[in-house]
Amino acid sequence: MEQAFSKSSRVAIVGGGVGGLTLANALQQQGFKNVSVFEQWATVKARGGHISCRPADQGGALGVLDRLGLRKEVEAVAQRTHWTILQMFNARQNVRVENYFLGPRIMREALQQILLGGVNPETLRFGMCLRDICEHRDGVELRFDGGDAERFDLVVAADGINSVVAPRLFPHESSKAFSGFVCYVCVAQGEFVPDGTFFEQHVDCGDHG
Repeated sequence: MEQAFSKSSRVAIVGGGVGGLTLANALQQQGFKNVSVFEQWATVKARGGHISCRPADQGGALGVLDRLGLRKEVEAVAQRTHWTILQMFNARQNVRVENYFLGPRIMREALQQILLGGVNPETLRFGMCLRDICEHRDGVELRFDGGDAERFDLVVAADGINSVVAPRLFPHESSKAFSGFVCYVCVAQGEFVPDGTFFEQHVDCGDHG
C-alpha cells in the first residue's frame, strides 16, 4: 500500500550544511510541519571558504535567497556585490569588466548560521551520526550511532561527498570518481590584485590539463 504524502508527513534531511538547511527553510515556509535535519557534528561546522551567491541568470542561487527572504541578511555580512572581473589565460589578460554584479560572497559558516536562524527551533539536531537506513513500504527508518532509530515518510540525503545514504541507494556507483579537473584557490592582497577585483588565471596544460 502506497503511503499518502502531505504537509504533515515526517521529513528527514540528512546533513546540516548549506544544502540541507536551505531545503529545511523552503519546506517550512511551504507549510511542512515535521521537518528534521540531522547533523553528525556537535555544532555548526563548515569547511571551505567563500561562497559566491550569484544571480539566477548566471546560474547562481541568489534567487533562492530572495525566495527564502534571506538575501538582505546575506548581503549585510557579505564583502561586496559588485566586482571588477580580471580574467587571464596563460598570463595574458583577455577579459576585464568593471563594476560587474556578481552577487554577495559570504563565508560558508556565516551562510549556515543565517540559514539556521531561518528554521524553526529544534529543527536541526546535532550529534546525530547516521549509521544505516532501511526502507519499508510505509516509510524509511534511520538508524544512528548509539542505537537510536526513527521513522520518516521521506528522507533527503544532503550529507555531501562522504554520504552515508548514497552508497545504500546506489551501491554500485561511487560519489568520489575523479573528474580529471583540479582547481587551486589562493587568497592574495597587493597592488597586483586591487581591492574589489575578482581575479581568474587559466593555464593551458596541454594533454596534462
